[in-house]
Amino acid sequence: CQSKNAGVLVLSEFVGAAQSLGAGALLVNPWNVNDMAAAIEDALTMPEVERREWQRQNFTRVTIHTAQAWADTFVSELNDTHVEAELRRK
Repeated sequence: CQSKNAGVLVLSEFVGAAQSLGAGALLVNPWNVNDMAAAIEDALTMPEVERREWQRQNFTRVTIHTAQAWADTFVSELNDTHVEAELRRK
């Protein structure tokens, strides 16, 4: 992930990342050629200030919500579930 360059993310509305990165991306239906063309044009003509803000949002999101953070949360919740199940058996 680049912290200095401010490109615009054009993302399919059908991918899982659309929910996470949608605020900092142009979401499009990739099967709609006109929407794709409009999104690419919007990305190419977006003012630099706006591009940098969108990039900052995405950079923050992907540096906080890493695979390691997801795994840590998953294992912790799994452990909590195991402990709760043990307590119910008593």
